[in-house]
Amino acid sequence: MLILASAAIIGVALIGVSRANALWQIIALFGLAGMTELAAPRAS
Repeated sequence: MLILASAAIIGVALIGVSRANALWQIIALFGLAGMTELAAPRAS
């Protein structure tokens, strides 16, 4: 849960910093999703 919260905060920060560049936002979001998957493998 902490990892998901951290990823969300970082994502919001990245979007805030790079609002003008939509492509970078998409890349950042996919990167965060991938990092979250690696750090917290599905446990269900």
